[in-house]
Parts: sequence; C-alpha cells; structure tokens
Amino acid sequence: EMIEGVDNMRLSFLIPGNIAYGIPATAAQWASASAVNIALTLSGTETGTRTDNVDGSRLQRTLNQTVSLRNRLP
Repeated sequence: EMIEGVDNMRLSFLIPGNIAYGIPATAAQWASASAVNIALTLSGTETGTRTDNVDGSRLQRTLNQTVSLRNRLP
C-alpha cells in the first residue's frame, strides 16, 4: 500500500475505433489512446465508527475520473 486508504488503482484507455475502455495490446494502440479512465477504490481508516457499515468493516468507495488526452483529440 503506497497511500493509506487507497486499496486499488486501475487505469484503462480509450483506443479509437473501440467503444469500451481497456488496456492497449500493442505499442501502436498505446500511442493512439485518446482518453484514460482512472478508478480508485478507497477505504476508511477506522472500523465500526459509522452506522452504515453494519458488519463492522471499513467503508469503501470507488471513484472514477475520465480524462481526455489533449494531444490525441481529433
């Protein structure tokens, strides 16, 4: 764990011609990526302190942010 509370970070890329984000398979696809989707899974640092986590586990949230790569836009 590099940053406390960040359990997972996933990057996926939009390749022209595809309708879904994914991981580029070739170097040419990496070079043509036009956007990146960043997904972070965050967890609270304390357990059992809120009423909405009835099982006593840490609260978890996933945040998604999509960023267009300016030098790749048409």
